[in-house]
Amino acid sequence: MSYSCKAISLGYKKINSSTVICNLVTEKFGLLSYLIKGFQSKKSKTKINTLEPMGLIQIKSTESKNRNLQRLDEIKLLVPPTNFISAKLLKLFYAEFLKKVIRESTEDINLFNFLWKTTFNLNTNNKINKSDHLLFIIKLTNYLGFYPNVMNIKNSYFNLENGDFENVKSENTITKQESNIFKSILTENCDSFDKNEREIGLDIMVKYYSYHNHEVKNLKSKKIIESLNG
Repeated sequence: MSYSCKAISLGYKKINSSTVICNLVTEKFGLLSYLIKGFQSKKSKTKINTLEPMGLIQIKSTESKNRNLQRLDEIKLLVPPTNFISAKLLKLFYAEFLKKVIRESTEDINLFNFLWKTTFNLNTNNKINKSDHLLFIIKLTNYLGFYPNVMNIKNSYFNLENGDFENVKSENTITKQESNIFKSILTENCDSFDKNEREIGLDIMVKYYSYHNHEVKNLKSKKIIESLNG
């Protein structure tokens, strides 16, 4: 069955000179991989720049439940991408992070709307804060099912396994300093973080995700975030 829906590009991989595989978070079916052939031909309706990381697009395809790789018939760019270099670099980080933590073929309209709104704002506001990636990552946990319990946020130590704040230090808690940084991220009071605090914050997030079955290893774009933090 043919369908048309909105989608968010997480980038693509070239197979040969005229064929690519792209990863898209779709409005209808969640994360899927699509095969695009002949994108460089003059008759092709697909322009490769529509597949840039966190591109907001409309796609046409044919549903195929028995195939891991879908065929993509047409792509249309819905929101012009930003030329603001910091926002473009931030989108590279978001796309790589999402590829590591989103499960394929998991439909979630709330997650999709969150990602769409976040990216739309990046494309239109041309303004970012150096701690935006930390806020994005913590908000994302709400859609992945392990947003921290803030009822006990006044307690001293954050327990990575339980996702809760405690007054007793244990093998699963982070230090009091780290817990205070984490509290600032949760309460969105991290605009004034210095470079060291942002790096600590990101390391805490990576550990927290790993405790909840989302390994975020070898982030190539981590250096991009560090350059923005300079």
